[in-house]
Amino acid sequence: MSDCTDQLPAAILFDLDDTILLAFGQAEGQWQRVVAEFIEHLAPHPRDDVVAAIQAYSRYLWADQTRHKHWRHRIGEARRHIVQNAVAELCATAGHPKPPPELCHAIADRYNAVHEAELRMFPGAHETLDRLKELGVKLALVTNGAGPPQRKKVVRFALDHRFDHIQIEGEHGFGKPEEQAYRHAMQALG
Repeated sequence: MSDCTDQLPAAILFDLDDTILLAFGQAEGQWQRVVAEFIEHLAPHPRDDVVAAIQAYSRYLWADQTRHKHWRHRIGEARRHIVQNAVAELCATAGHPKPPPELCHAIADRYNAVHEAELRMFPGAHETLDRLKELGVKLALVTNGAGPPQRKKVVRFALDHRFDHIQIEGEHGFGKPEEQAYRHAMQALG
């Protein structure tokens, strides 16, 4: 049996959210639970309609590169913007008055708290990173977003010592998919 370690790359660049951390894959269930907490204030709209509206507006917002780059540095504000616009569109379509912004902000803020509390590592992520490093593969973490919240995740999930280079968009001024982000990370790894 041949040893496959000779086929390993010299370096690997990893993303953080939904690569090492289970982040957005659980969003629908989180929105379902959060909206259920506020549903009496959203009548007559059923929970599923509110969640569908939030997810549709979220897809719209994140689909455009310019909007994406602007809002990913302000994730809390982005979620408030998403909820407020999604609920306003839902109410307008149904001919109902839109709820006060404070309600939409409370929903978004609650979602942020639930989302943060439920962030998890993918099973085996630490072990995989440790094994790759042990085998001599240079590792870089390249993630988008504001510096403080992304750095907080790096520390919270004990990732700092597992990478030879950590590159957070908000700390460097450039991010994916900009070519500079990849070139900088590869240069840092040698």
